[in-house]
Amino acid sequence: MSDSHSPKPEASSDEEPGLRYVPVSRYGRRALMLRAAAAGAGITVGLVAGARPADAADGQAVLLGQNGSNANTATSTTQINTTSGDGLQANTTGDSGSHGVMASATNGTGVYGASNDGTGVQGQTEGNGQSGVAGIDTSPSGGHGTYGRSTKGVGAYGETLGTGGYGVHGNDASQDGAAGVIGDSVKGIGVIGVSINGNGVFGISENGVGVFAFGPSGVLALGSGTGCGLKATDTGADTKELSTPVFAQVANVKNGSPAVNAWTGGTGSAVVATIDNTKSTSPAVLATTNGTGPAVLASHPDGTALQVEGIASFSRSGRATVAGSPSAPRQSLVVTRVALSSSSMILATPQGHVTGVAVEGVVPDVTANTFTIYLTKPVTVSLAIAWFVLG
Repeated sequence: MSDSHSPKPEASSDEEPGLRYVPVSRYGRRALMLRAAAAGAGITVGLVAGARPADAADGQAVLLGQNGSNANTATSTTQINTTSGDGLQANTTGDSGSHGVMASATNGTGVYGASNDGTGVQGQTEGNGQSGVAGIDTSPSGGHGTYGRSTKGVGAYGETLGTGGYGVHGNDASQDGAAGVIGDSVKGIGVIGVSINGNGVFGISENGVGVFAFGPSGVLALGSGTGCGLKATDTGADTKELSTPVFAQVANVKNGSPAVNAWTGGTGSAVVATIDNTKSTSPAVLATTNGTGPAVLASHPDGTALQVEGIASFSRSGRATVAGSPSAPRQSLVVTRVALSSSSMILATPQGHVTGVAVEGVVPDVTANTFTIYLTKPVTVSLAIAWFVLG
């Protein structure tokens, strides 16, 4: 049988009798060593075509098709240098579970990419719904599927050029309430989202929280154009749904930072919260504090700090009735169970007209959380008095 790569030469006069020529490039070093040893013992060795070559080790070429116990092994680094093109290129045309390059390490890094001026690692896919780079963590202690780190630049950067894609998309498919995307920072910002015309940060949740922020400033939102610093919308159609578009919490009540800090330098609103569901009973914004500071602080140096469009409801307001009659005229009434402090201001005004009757004064009892409304003279009819407490 002829060898198309190394034609068999004629046997030389100094070749040992009983031995036939075997190409070095085809059978490897170990085969030649075996042949030499056999020649010394007077044994004729026949190496047939198709015999498996020896595994590559230090100083030898890398052999294709080797894996498992027959894998190519070495005790030091194998380095490839090239002056143009790609240093190493691997392609696979096998099944969908195959990898162009698959690398693993016991304690080190499976794949490490570094570049002085270009991209350290680049992943690209042209498939439908596939991933250019996929990071998967299966460790029981909770590692990182994908980890990005930077000294002064960006640890992980996501960009999309399409009309419906995402620069960064985090998805939680677990059942234990994990996070699709979590941003953690010691002194800086956990997550920062910037957009020229779209949304800096956009979060969607069917049953949980679209965006969850926890820290000295739960959410810091800045807007410099005509848009909003923070916009939250609930479009749930379920009548039983009680979701809250914006939920921010500061766990340390001694901390002076707000749960939500929104600022705008443009003509838009700092905070816009909307519930697009007429059957929903949830508030668009719920602010609660157990500290001494205000739950909501609205500040404007030159204009309106707080503007309400629609009905405003206050828990420390209401209507009380001076129940006078011809047989039992009344000139005062006591309103109970209203939280008061020494700085409380109580406003009261009649909700009807009785000639010569007006509110003469209001006397609070801070200890008892009550106040008494006095009229200028007794009334012989029922007269409603509207009251409102500030401070």
